[in-house]
Order: sequence, then structure tokens, then C-alpha cells
Amino acid sequence: MNQVKQPADIRGTIRTMRILVAAMLAGVITLTAVMVVVHLVQEEQQLPLADLANELLIGVAVFAVIALLVS
Repeated sequence: MNQVKQPADIRGTIRTMRILVAAMLAGVITLTAVMVVVHLVQEEQQLPLADLANELLIGVAVFAVIALLVS
């Protein structure tokens, strides 16, 4: 059955969506910054692939921490 949502439920849903959008934006900004730094460092000195993978893992870890802090 379709139930009419109460205003409090709608506010909670909007708050949840704002948190998710903020977490996604923080993640995109963080990963973009990490990719730019990795690209600049890789241009200056030829890094092995393992070091590049470590930098990307650090970026993903930072994204996860920011997402947890925002939520």
C-alpha cells in the first residue's frame, strides 16, 4: 500500500541525500587531487607501477575516511 510520507520522514530523507552527496563530492575532490599529484610526481621522476598503486590506495583510504566523517 502507498503510504503518505510524513514531513519528518521527508526531512530525514533529504538530510540523508545531502550527506550522501557531500560524501560523494568529497571523494571526487580527494581522488582528483590525488590523481593530479600522482601525475605530477610521475612526470618528474619515473615511478614504478607499485608506487603508483600505493598512491591510489592512499587516495581511496582518504576518500573512505572523509565519507565516514561526513556521514
